[in-house]
Amino acid sequence: MISVTVAAHGRSRRCVGAHLRAYGSGRLSICDLERETTQKKKNIRPQAHWKMFWEKLCHIIVVTLQLCLPGLFRLFYTSRSSKLDLSRYSTDLKSTCIPYSPIHEFPNDVLARIFRFLDCKTLLNCELTCKRWSNVIEEHLEALPKLSTDQIRILFDEAEVFIYPIDEKRCPVRYAMPSLQGLERRLRHLTTQSLFIRGLIPVESAPVLRSLLSLSLRPQQIYFIWSNFSPSSVPILEKLLRANRDTVVDIGLEECSPPHLFTDQLLDALLPGTFSNIS
Repeated sequence: MISVTVAAHGRSRRCVGAHLRAYGSGRLSICDLERETTQKKKNIRPQAHWKMFWEKLCHIIVVTLQLCLPGLFRLFYTSRSSKLDLSRYSTDLKSTCIPYSPIHEFPNDVLARIFRFLDCKTLLNCELTCKRWSNVIEEHLEALPKLSTDQIRILFDEAEVFIYPIDEKRCPVRYAMPSLQGLERRLRHLTTQSLFIRGLIPVESAPVLRSLLSLSLRPQQIYFIWSNFSPSSVPILEKLLRANRDTVVDIGLEECSPPHLFTDQLLDALLPGTFSNIS
């Protein structure tokens, strides 16, 4: 439970300095970062200076030889064979362009079948290929493969996203907080057992919940901590809980405001039989 975890760390309220970025198990001060960077620059500057000098010198020599002896470079880049048939090579400028791939002529159903054999990372790249591919993936999102995760932590107060894999031996992956559209695009190919959200503010609560509503994360646990909801976001939260009523068995709302909007009666009406934690 979140309350047990928070109590174990002595965090009855939002801790001061939670917006700072953590490096490993401790926090690295900005002064130390600048000091290490300055020391490295002192060692690199002489090498970089000579490298730049050598590159400029070579460039000047090559340009001088090209201007003074242009025939010398033609010996290296043109063939001296008299039997070379130049008529086989087209002089049309279009021949130098990348040929149009036949895969773009496939119908949408065929593309959707091909996308089913791809992994999540490849699907993310395919979405950026063109608008048509992106629309095909969005239309057949439920049929495409999804990567199962143990927990997804979205920390808005620290601008970070943590994705915990199912395998406990593997370390979680940390990402810098992307835009809301980028976050939605990355999470649309994932499913999770636990969804953990911290640090929402009233201005962003409605867009974030609307984005989560468009996903199919299928969480079994949903936790909100230190989040401030706007009145307009509460109906969206109700829709989010209703959309996941088949999978959710545990809900946690801790240090969320306004508190009068979140009651046990509200959650029981939305998700009967689930265990809720409101504080």
